[in-house]
Amino acid sequence: MLRSNLVRLGALDHLCVLTVHHLATDFISFQIAWAELAMLYDGLDSGRFPSPAALPARRVHYPDFAVWQRRWLTGEVLENLVAWWREQLAEVPRDLDLPTDRPRPAAARLRGGQRKMAVSRRLSEG
Repeated sequence: MLRSNLVRLGALDHLCVLTVHHLATDFISFQIAWAELAMLYDGLDSGRFPSPAALPARRVHYPDFAVWQRRWLTGEVLENLVAWWREQLAEVPRDLDLPTDRPRPAAARLRGGQRKMAVSRRLSEG
Protein backbone atom coordinates (compact mmCIF):
# COMPACT_ATOMS: atom_id res chain seq x y z
CA MET A 1 0.00 0.00 0.00
CA LEU A 2 2.90 2.35 0.69
CA ARG A 3 6.44 2.14 -0.56
CA SER A 4 9.18 4.68 0.03
CA ASN A 5 12.72 4.99 -1.21
CA LEU A 6 15.41 7.50 -0.43
CA VAL A 7 17.95 7.69 -3.22
CA ARG A 8 21.34 9.33 -2.68
CA LEU A 9 22.17 11.37 -5.76
CA GLY A 10 25.30 12.96 -4.33
CA ALA A 11 26.92 13.88 -1.03
CA LEU A 12 24.18 16.42 -0.26
CA ASP A 13 21.55 15.55 -2.86
CA HIS A 14 18.81 13.01 -2.23
CA LEU A 15 15.54 12.05 -3.82
CA CYS A 16 12.57 10.82 -1.80
CA VAL A 17 10.16 8.63 -3.78
CA LEU A 18 6.80 7.71 -2.28
CA THR A 19 4.43 5.32 -3.99
CA VAL A 20 0.99 5.11 -2.40
CA HIS A 21 -1.89 2.92 -3.56
CA HIS A 22 -5.11 4.85 -4.04
CA LEU A 23 -6.81 2.62 -1.46
CA ALA A 24 -4.35 3.74 1.22
CA THR A 25 -5.00 7.47 0.96
CA ASP A 26 -6.89 10.11 -0.92
CA PHE A 27 -5.43 13.17 -2.62
CA ILE A 28 -6.16 15.62 0.20
CA SER A 29 -4.77 13.31 2.91
CA PHE A 30 -1.65 12.73 0.84
CA GLN A 31 -1.17 16.49 0.44
CA ILE A 32 -1.36 16.92 4.22
CA ALA A 33 1.12 14.10 4.84
CA TRP A 34 3.50 15.46 2.18
CA ALA A 35 3.34 18.98 3.66
CA GLU A 36 4.12 17.60 7.13
CA LEU A 37 7.00 15.52 5.76
CA ALA A 38 8.37 18.65 4.07
CA MET A 39 8.13 20.62 7.34
CA LEU A 40 10.02 17.91 9.21
CA TYR A 41 12.65 17.73 6.46
CA ASP A 42 13.11 21.51 6.47
CA GLY A 43 13.72 21.33 10.22
CA LEU A 44 16.35 18.65 9.77
CA ASP A 45 17.91 20.52 6.86
CA SER A 46 18.27 23.69 8.95
CA GLY A 47 20.09 21.79 11.69
CA ARG A 48 17.37 21.71 14.32
CA PHE A 49 15.72 18.38 15.00
CA PRO A 50 12.00 18.89 14.47
CA SER A 51 9.50 17.26 16.75
CA PRO A 52 6.30 15.84 15.29
CA ALA A 53 4.60 17.80 18.10
CA ALA A 54 5.70 20.98 16.27
CA LEU A 55 3.38 20.14 13.40
CA PRO A 56 0.11 22.06 13.28
CA ALA A 57 -2.70 20.37 15.17
CA ARG A 58 -5.48 18.96 13.03
CA ARG A 59 -8.77 20.75 13.52
CA VAL A 60 -10.72 17.70 12.37
CA HIS A 61 -9.69 14.08 12.72
CA TYR A 62 -11.02 11.26 10.58
CA PRO A 63 -13.32 9.77 13.27
CA ASP A 64 -14.93 13.22 13.64
CA PHE A 65 -15.49 13.39 9.89
CA ALA A 66 -16.89 9.84 9.80
CA VAL A 67 -19.41 10.63 12.56
CA TRP A 68 -20.45 13.85 10.78
CA GLN A 69 -20.80 12.06 7.45
CA ARG A 70 -22.85 9.21 8.93
CA ARG A 71 -25.25 11.73 10.50
CA TRP A 72 -25.43 13.78 7.28
CA LEU A 73 -25.98 10.80 4.96
CA THR A 74 -29.50 9.99 6.09
CA GLY A 75 -33.03 10.59 4.96
CA GLU A 76 -33.54 12.76 1.89
CA VAL A 77 -29.82 13.45 1.39
CA LEU A 78 -29.05 9.73 1.20
CA GLU A 79 -32.07 9.01 -0.98
CA ASN A 80 -31.08 11.75 -3.45
CA LEU A 81 -27.49 10.54 -3.67
CA VAL A 82 -28.47 6.90 -4.15
CA ALA A 83 -30.99 7.90 -6.83
CA TRP A 84 -28.36 10.01 -8.62
CA TRP A 85 -25.84 7.14 -8.65
CA ARG A 86 -28.45 4.63 -9.79
CA GLU A 87 -29.27 6.92 -12.72
CA GLN A 88 -25.57 7.42 -13.56
CA LEU A 89 -24.87 3.69 -13.49
CA ALA A 90 -28.12 2.51 -15.11
CA GLU A 91 -26.53 1.81 -18.50
CA VAL A 92 -23.29 0.30 -17.21
CA PRO A 93 -23.07 -3.42 -18.00
CA ARG A 94 -22.63 -5.75 -15.03
CA ASP A 95 -19.60 -7.42 -16.65
CA LEU A 96 -17.32 -5.57 -19.05
CA ASP A 97 -16.91 -7.43 -22.31
CA LEU A 98 -13.28 -6.57 -22.99
CA PRO A 99 -11.16 -8.50 -25.47
CA THR A 100 -8.61 -10.68 -23.72
CA ASP A 101 -5.77 -12.92 -24.81
CA ARG A 102 -7.29 -15.95 -23.00
CA PRO A 103 -10.76 -16.96 -21.81
CA ARG A 104 -11.99 -15.57 -18.51
CA PRO A 105 -12.18 -18.25 -15.76
CA ALA A 106 -15.63 -19.25 -14.49
CA ALA A 107 -14.76 -17.97 -10.99
CA ALA A 108 -12.50 -14.98 -10.27
CA ARG A 109 -9.24 -15.97 -8.57
CA LEU A 110 -8.25 -12.44 -7.52
CA ARG A 111 -4.56 -13.30 -7.55
CA GLY A 112 -2.20 -10.45 -8.27
CA GLY A 113 1.39 -10.71 -9.29
CA GLN A 114 4.74 -8.99 -9.37
CA ARG A 115 7.29 -8.58 -12.05
CA LYS A 116 10.83 -7.78 -10.96
CA MET A 117 13.48 -6.61 -13.35
CA ALA A 118 16.97 -5.24 -13.17
CA VAL A 119 17.68 -1.86 -14.69
CA SER A 120 21.21 -1.04 -15.70
CA ARG A 121 22.98 1.83 -13.99
CA ARG A 122 23.37 3.58 -17.34
CA LEU A 123 19.64 3.38 -17.99
CA SER A 124 18.62 4.51 -14.51
CA GLU A 125 21.05 7.43 -14.58
CA GLY A 126 19.66 8.44 -17.96
